[in-house]
Amino acid sequence: MTHPTPTPTKIVNPEFANIFLRNVVPYGAFKAFVRFAEPHKTPGYMKVMELHSPGLFEVSIPCGEIDSATDDDNILSIELREHTT
Repeated sequence: MTHPTPTPTKIVNPEFANIFLRNVVPYGAFKAFVRFAEPHKTPGYMKVMELHSPGLFEVSIPCGEIDSATDDDNILSIELREHTT
């Protein structure tokens, strides 16, 4: 089984992600600030919680979807803030 390995160029604090993604089955979700290239096109796997400024949203990303987030061309940057279970 392979573990998710976040793209460090999109995640501004990848060491935080690696703490929780080392588990056999990643669990929980990350609360994060995400900057979108096109803010009106938010991905379905991500729950948008609040708009902080144009293009910058507070979101919840399931741990199992971190790879999807780092591969998403519409996401410019991800700052992980908190891990929730």
